[in-house]
Amino acid sequence: ILVEALEQLDSLDLLPDARDRLERFRDLYRSLLVEAQGAGPSGLARSVLSKTGAWQEIEAMPAPSNLSARLNVHRFLDFAEHWQPLEGSFTLRAFLDHLETISDDPGDGLDTARLADEDAVTLSTVHRAKGLEWKAVFLPALYETNFPARPRAYADPSRIDASVPAHLRVDPEFRASLDPALNERSRRDWLRRRHYDQEWRLAYVAVTRAEEHLYLSGAHWYGSPEPLKRPSRPSDLIEIGRRVEEVTLGRWVSEPPPRPAGLRFPIPEAGPDPVLGTTWERALHEIVSDPDWAARRARRLEVEDLYHQAVEEFQEVLLSLTDPAGHDPEPEPTVISVTGLVIYADCPKRYYWSEVDRLPRRPGPAARRGAELHRRIELHNRGLVPFDDLAPDLYDRTPDEGAASPDGARRGWRAFLDSPYADRTPVHVEAPFDLRMSDSVRIRGRIDAVYPEDRGGWEIVDFKSGRRSRRPSSQVQLQAYALAARRSGLGTTPPESLTVSFVYLGDGLDVVSQEADGPWMERAEQRVLELVESIRSEKFRPTPSDACRSCDFLTFCDPGQAHLAADH
Repeated sequence: ILVEALEQLDSLDLLPDARDRLERFRDLYRSLLVEAQGAGPSGLARSVLSKTGAWQEIEAMPAPSNLSARLNVHRFLDFAEHWQPLEGSFTLRAFLDHLETISDDPGDGLDTARLADEDAVTLSTVHRAKGLEWKAVFLPALYETNFPARPRAYADPSRIDASVPAHLRVDPEFRASLDPALNERSRRDWLRRRHYDQEWRLAYVAVTRAEEHLYLSGAHWYGSPEPLKRPSRPSDLIEIGRRVEEVTLGRWVSEPPPRPAGLRFPIPEAGPDPVLGTTWERALHEIVSDPDWAARRARRLEVEDLYHQAVEEFQEVLLSLTDPAGHDPEPEPTVISVTGLVIYADCPKRYYWSEVDRLPRRPGPAARRGAELHRRIELHNRGLVPFDDLAPDLYDRTPDEGAASPDGARRGWRAFLDSPYADRTPVHVEAPFDLRMSDSVRIRGRIDAVYPEDRGGWEIVDFKSGRRSRRPSSQVQLQAYALAARRSGLGTTPPESLTVSFVYLGDGLDVVSQEADGPWMERAEQRVLELVESIRSEKFRPTPSDACRSCDFLTFCDPGQAHLAADH
């Protein structure tokens, strides 16, 4: 109703001040509506914050409320930038539906953060500290078995219902190491190693939260001073820190002092709950032995109606739960991105560390510059004005695109504007596709642009922010695009003639085109099927090549290091 009224302001009898305010609101709404057609949730949110003056309102708030508000807005923007729909299109409606779904339990990604005064100390677990940084970070209690921690029991999927069953894991090492044919000792040894690998990943998160100062501390005595208890030894983490040259060593005691007389204050007993009249533990025992105890308690407190209402609500929830299916559901198809397909063609081990057992990767400013160039080209083709909506994972990228120069986005944009492609009108822009190779495998990607040709065919174009690549793996990207266009038509009937092109913009205009005729398409399908089958067969052996130079995982890949050393 409000939107309809805004479009009929001329026919409404309004005060001059009210008319002026509504006209400004209408103009702002129209501009945001236009931008929303080519923007993701993050870019649209940034534009709304900027044009509505929300940032100025946040800065005007008193400290530290303004810092808390700013932090929460940035956390929301970060959440929106990395959000990807599981199915369907990347639309604002899908994003709002996702926010509504998680509103009851937002989790760590959208929970509210509140900053205290500057002199306050923030207490946090390592898990909740992910993504945050402080000037100074203190890691206490670094003693053996505490951090990295030694578990009381290892999560063997065959013994613990809460664990993911081994046969459902995508990690081949996990399934092989928990094969029921293995003896108990081998299984436990592997679980122990797996646990400590995860603990050391968590330790990496802990020590990298500090911007300037990191303090590590521990003690020999913790807990109750039982006569037979032995002193604790320093954690391996603090031992590693002690050997770093830049570390300033404070007080260090090699030999533990005598056992102290006391280490903790006595724990007071819990007081009675004001409603139950006793402790929670005792009330639970009372209800187990006497199911009517809670109802009698509610009657004495004159809240019997509220009690029965709560019981009925819980019963409705329990009765509304669906029964588990009587048969095993069909397995979900394997989904492979085009970027993942190219990475696998480069090196299967690199794919394993990128997609299967994901490892942290270095921040990539070159990737952001490449995303900036792709975004500008996309909005140019859509007839819109570019604005800041940068998401490096939004576009299909081959691994060699990370080598672009610092000014690659600016030079690439100038090269695009000077090229014939800037004057051509594409039939598809950033066209998403879901290519079903079989009942169990799907390939997903986004084609930069599809241009009509004079002879009635299509030219499928992938823009590159760098220079021409000599790697054979890059051809897989065009092969997957051609298969998607031929099979699905990208929503329309595909023409008989297809041309696939890489348009390199890193050093002027450099176009590499191929005609996707019958024999070419047969080779393309065979190549893609071979890669897909190898991924499904879990063949992840490293294949060193010149691509190792730009690999994020080179520092711990022995074959890659040996290959580059041999080249020198």
